[in-house]
This record gives sequence, structure tokens and C-alpha cells, in this order.
Amino acid sequence: LLAPFHLARPLPGWEQKKEDGMRISGFPAVSRFLWLGGVTAFFLISLHLPTWAVTFNTPQKITSNYQPDNYPKVNVNGYLTWAGFDGHDREIFLYDPVKKKTIQVTNNMYDDESPQINKKNQIVWRAQPDHGDDSYDIYLYSYDPYGGRSSFTSWIGRYPYCSVPQINYKGWLVWEATTRQDPDKEIYLY
Repeated sequence: LLAPFHLARPLPGWEQKKEDGMRISGFPAVSRFLWLGGVTAFFLISLHLPTWAVTFNTPQKITSNYQPDNYPKVNVNGYLTWAGFDGHDREIFLYDPVKKKTIQVTNNMYDDESPQINKKNQIVWRAQPDHGDDSYDIYLYSYDPYGGRSSFTSWIGRYPYCSVPQINYKGWLVWEATTRQDPDKEIYLY
């Protein structure tokens, strides 16, 4: 039977912070001493961080322009998406942390807004082309950082009074919408 254990002391490579406990200061694998029922043992914790993974002590500026950037979202792999103003309207952007490159996902004549991103680097957002009503178009973009397949955008459909669409890790989309004639909100799944 193993007894409960606790960390005996931090080793080199660890910083002690009162407000957030132990945290790593830049090592991909760290050794700790652990007490197991009064017996000292070595325990290796391998974090297996991607080579591009960086932990920041201060915020890092991703965009550098004179236009508003809004609705930032980040996925578990460190890919960022946001809506940025291109001088005419809002467009959707993606930051690839491996290539350290910003990609403009949309380039059209209407506002694209409220992007969401999942761990597969799929982005969903809504856009409001001038249809003469309050309807939104929903789009899905898939990004392949390895170049195995080309990235593509799919038009999902047009929905009146549409909420911000959400995406899960499998790529399923969900949103709510209503019409002026029927104010009862309905849920849509794609």
C-alpha cells in the first residue's frame, strides 16, 4: 500500500510563488522529491510540451496595428483567432504559434465577428452581409498547420437573429436563432 505523499521541497528549475503555488520556469522535464510513507523517492514528471510551447511571465503582443482587434479566443494548442478591422470592415484572423504567422481567414465586404476555435484548429463565426434584414451567415473554417490538406471555409447557412455559434472539440456547431415573426428562440446543431 502506498501512503499519501507530498512535495518535500522544490528543486532547481522551480519557482515558488505564493499567489499561484509551484510553477515551471522553462524546463521540458522536471524531477521532484516526493515522500512516500516517509521514504524519499525520485519522481520524474515529463511535461512533453511542444517545441514551440512557451510560458510567459508577461503578456505577449500578437497584433500590432492601428485598427481595433476584438473577440480573441485561444485553443488548447495555442492557436489564436480574433476579429480585426481591415480599414473597411471586420475580418477573421488566425495566429499560428508554430510558424509565428498571422493568417487572414476572411476578406470580404461585410462584418465577420465572434470567432470561436477548437483544438482541431476549426474556427466558426457569424457574418452579417447586407441582406436587408437582421440575419447572419454562419461559416466554418478548418486550418491544417501541417499542410497535409488545404484549409477551407464552408458556408453553413443563414439564420435570423442568430447568437454567436459555438464549436466543440469534435467540430459540432451549436447556436440559437429566432425570427421577427416568431420570437421563440430555437436551437440548431450542425
